[in-house]
Amino acid sequence: SIDVLSSKTKVGYLMDSAIMGIQPFIKEKELRVKNLSAIDKQEVLADPQKTIWILNNFLTNAIRYSPAQERIAVSAEVEDYFVKISVTDRGKGVSSSQKKTIFKPYSRLRSDRSEGTGLGLAISKEFVEAMGGSIGLISREGEGATFWIKLRKA
Repeated sequence: SIDVLSSKTKVGYLMDSAIMGIQPFIKEKELRVKNLSAIDKQEVLADPQKTIWILNNFLTNAIRYSPAQERIAVSAEVEDYFVKISVTDRGKGVSSSQKKTIFKPYSRLRSDRSEGTGLGLAISKEFVEAMGGSIGLISREGEGATFWIKLRKA
């Protein structure tokens, strides 16, 4: 089982820390990453290190699959007893068949020639579920993707 050190953590801190961690990759492709959250001060019960790791993974994937000079949006919203944090890109999107396996170990997009182990999303799923949250994807092929996690409100 995974050790989780949950504490009350501000959503804005998690989002900004993840964005800071990927700055060199953003500059390389001339991308714009925007924090669109209006609830930065909202607290969640989460392991900050693991949550930032998950968001870094979402952002790294968004950068990998986004055309140069595109925008990536990071947002957060309250949904009942949870906060949903999302990363949205304007890349190629994910097909219906790939959606079924994308959170499984070693799963990679068929069109993917880039580096990566195919473990990032599987590890992200384990981390978020260990924190009592959930993970998901909204995507249509050719229209980009939104990867999200839901964490309990503090």
